[in-house]
Formats: sequence, structure tokens, C-alpha cells
Amino acid sequence: MNKHRILLLTPKNFAKTTKMILKEAEEVFDVTHAFIEEVILTINGGIKITVFVDGKEVDLTQTDYVFAKIDSHRKGRGYKIIEAFGLLGIKTNYPSGAINTVHDKFLTNMLLAKNGILTPKTYLANKETISDVGKKLRFPIMLKLLEGSGGKGVMYIEDLTTLDSVVSSLESMKQTMLIQEFVKNKGEDIRILVCCDEVIGSMKRVIKDKDTTRANIKCGNKGEKFEPDMNLKRMAFKCTKLINADICGVDFVEDMEGNYYCIELNINPGIVGLTEATEVNIAKRLVERIHRMLDEEKEFKKEE
Repeated sequence: MNKHRILLLTPKNFAKTTKMILKEAEEVFDVTHAFIEEVILTINGGIKITVFVDGKEVDLTQTDYVFAKIDSHRKGRGYKIIEAFGLLGIKTNYPSGAINTVHDKFLTNMLLAKNGILTPKTYLANKETISDVGKKLRFPIMLKLLEGSGGKGVMYIEDLTTLDSVVSSLESMKQTMLIQEFVKNKGEDIRILVCCDEVIGSMKRVIKDKDTTRANIKCGNKGEKFEPDMNLKRMAFKCTKLINADICGVDFVEDMEGNYYCIELNINPGIVGLTEATEVNIAKRLVERIHRMLDEEKEFKKEE
């Protein structure tokens, strides 16, 4: 029986998560691993997507599924590549539109709020608007750079004086900022990893250093196994559906009254911390679920 052909599309400098997924994917798929930076898009009476491997040109359109990991640094190039696959009718793990939305925290929050998902009170601010926004704020607040990830570009601001100082510094770099009122919580957040309408794994990330407000594993915090209730699962599924992604890491924080706020969507979720917290082979579960989805779609086409 022929294996499904899958393209793993990643940056050249890829992380451990990619290594884990590649290892499992090679067990069940016919895998091509290509780098975003080396993809060649050609328009010549049609669209051609190629890459050179060992001096030989490889046609990347000869694939059944594209598992892309487009980060914020390569979102412009990645958007065009994923859009090209979409125009050719080749299935990708998320559409091109999701790249621009998810790699911009304000666009993400607008989409969530528009569709009834609870999010922190949020403002888009710059030098011209910060003084007016500052008058409306209830401190403490979280100040975020629009394209930060993994807890980077996130600052906890306790008062207006500190905010003015930080904004002055950021304005010298021409930064537009997202400001969110801080959701008082128990010092932890929740990550739910969704793949094709299933929860592949979930955990609580507990803040290790009480002097910080970021619960990301990359910031040295601890992940603990966590089983979300059905309501939280439904919210995670809805968030994932909003960006039409097959795979999405959905992050929530619970306030002191038990309300869940969605604070981030991640279309390239890391799985190292989740694997350690759950003691489950998350990469294998992801790969198996994608394989099952492709099998189901193949059978559906046969019946048409």
C-alpha cells in the first residue's frame, strides 16, 4: 500500500519539536523535509514550487499534505508559499490567512472577541495614542509586542510612570504595542493542543518564579498534566476552527472567579514541555491523527 506523501516545511534552524515530529512522521509517511528559506516559487503560465536537494531540483507539489511551521520571522515568505500550495489544491495544516492572523497578537484578539471568546481587555497603542489609552487603563497591565512568541516581548507594567518609560524606549524602535489589562490569576496558564478536532495533550504551566508573570516553559516554568473539562475543550476547538487550522496550541488563563480567557493561539506549538508533562509521545499522537485524517479523506473521495 502506498504511503501518503507529506512535506515537512520548516526553517533551516529548526527546533527539537521538528526533530521529534520528523522522527515519527518517517515511520508512517513518505516524508520530504524542505526549508522555507530555500523554496523557489515560479510563475510561468502556472505555479511551480521547487527546492534544490544535493544539486537536484525537487518538485514540492508532488505531495499529499504540507505540514508547515512558518514562524513570525518568515511569515511574509511563508504566507506566499502556503498560498501557492492552496491555489494548487494541496492541503496544508493551516491556510495562508492564519499565518498573518496568528503572528499578530492584536488581529488574533480581534478575531477571538468577534466570535465570543473571552479575551483580556486590549488596546492597540503607539506614540500618538498612548497618553489617551493610559487614562483608561486599570493597572497592572501586560504590554506585548505584536509578533512576540514563547513569552518574549511580554512586559508586566505596574503603573503609568513605568509604562511611559517603556513606551519611550519602544518608540525609538518604531514599535506598535498591544496593551492588555492583567487578568488576575493563580500564577498558571493552560495549554491545550488540538489536532483535527481531538485534544492531543494538555497541561498547566505553573510560574516557578513568583517575580515573573509569564508561565511559558521557555521561561523556566514547570508543566503539569491537566485534563480540561468539556467546556474548555469546546472553547479550544472553536478557537482552532476560527483559523481553519488542523493543529493549534490554545492557551488560557483562569481568573479568580473561574472564567477562562484565551490569551494566545499558536499554529507552530512546541511539544517538548507537553511531552514531559503528560509523559505521552505527543509527536506520535500528532502524526497518527494526521495520518488517520488523510486516510479518512481518501476513503471519502472513493465514495464520491
